[in-house]
Amino acid sequence: MKELTDKLFADKTILWGTVLSLIILFFSLVLIALFYRVLPPVLPAFNQLPWGTDRLAGRLALLIPVGIAFSIVVGNSIVSNMVYEKMQVAARMLTFTTLLVSTLTLIFIFRIIQLVL
Repeated sequence: MKELTDKLFADKTILWGTVLSLIILFFSLVLIALFYRVLPPVLPAFNQLPWGTDRLAGRLALLIPVGIAFSIVVGNSIVSNMVYEKMQVAARMLTFTTLLVSTLTLIFIFRIIQLVL
């Protein structure tokens, strides 16, 4: 397993995609931590629901997208590790997907904070 992981991270595209995804998620957590005290007790987190109180969630709900994105990073890294030997392009596509999900999570959190403040 270690040999395969070493081969996986020897690929610069996969290495930098994974590292950038983790950095973006860390920045998302820092953004939440910086503004946590000044945020109102409820936030409009579920914008796809009809207008009303169902759209609102507590401040801790901002951690849900970060947790989901982190689990996608871990899951895609595991799957990339499994398919890298046979399909290197698929492993790279999973890494780009991970990077996209992390970036969209950061944008979501930034927009929620910007909307409220």
